[in-house]
Amino acid sequence: MAIGLSRPAAGPCNQSGRRPARGHTEWGKRLRVLAKFVSGADTTVIKSLDGSRLGAFCTANLIDTGMLPEKGGEPLVCWSGWLGDSDPGEGWFESVPGQWLPSSRAAWDQVCRVADQQRLILRPHARHLLSDGPGCLNWLRGNEGRRLLLDPVAMLEPGMLPDAEDHVSRLLMTVGPLAWGLVVSDVGVRETPQRGRWCVPVPAGSGSIDMNRFLELIGKFVPETCVLVGQNELAAALLEPLA
Repeated sequence: MAIGLSRPAAGPCNQSGRRPARGHTEWGKRLRVLAKFVSGADTTVIKSLDGSRLGAFCTANLIDTGMLPEKGGEPLVCWSGWLGDSDPGEGWFESVPGQWLPSSRAAWDQVCRVADQQRLILRPHARHLLSDGPGCLNWLRGNEGRRLLLDPVAMLEPGMLPDAEDHVSRLLMTVGPLAWGLVVSDVGVRETPQRGRWCVPVPAGSGSIDMNRFLELIGKFVPETCVLVGQNELAAALLEPLA
């Protein structure tokens, strides 16, 4: 699905001839914070489009707390824990049926305990313990200290792609108002004989998501306090008109 990209018109200058910094108006009113993932040799960080570091992203499984890095003083985003085999670098997690059943309760309690103790920001996934909208709402409601990086694309399975817009819309409408941040990306499918099919983020316009519609839904349902994180450079460029 091809989309056109255009840079928004430059904002107004103040009396000194300088434009206000991104995220603020001339009078200090807060606007949306726009950001992107930046991968380095050892870590992935979340940076605002102005270059400020907002936090780090960790692929450790919270069920195994020995994998957690030092948090330091910045926000740390982590996947919400999973059962089974995985290759986070390739975006693949084994599909384990029944991760929401009572038999997985001990593992989920462990994730919640670590997340609360470390004040982590959880990022859900279709194949993780926190995998859908109702689960996200149950985890957030009544717990003001908890934070979520909503990732609608990561919460899709290949079989859901024909109705992807409906799934994304419902997530933005129900969970979006409560999320700390929102990952913006298009979605595609990867497949291997050994691992089968799984969803992966792809450059905007090359997957199954109507990105213009995605941005419309963000404007409709997601508050300006929510940090918008582009999965890649192209997705981050799409966000600029929302500043």
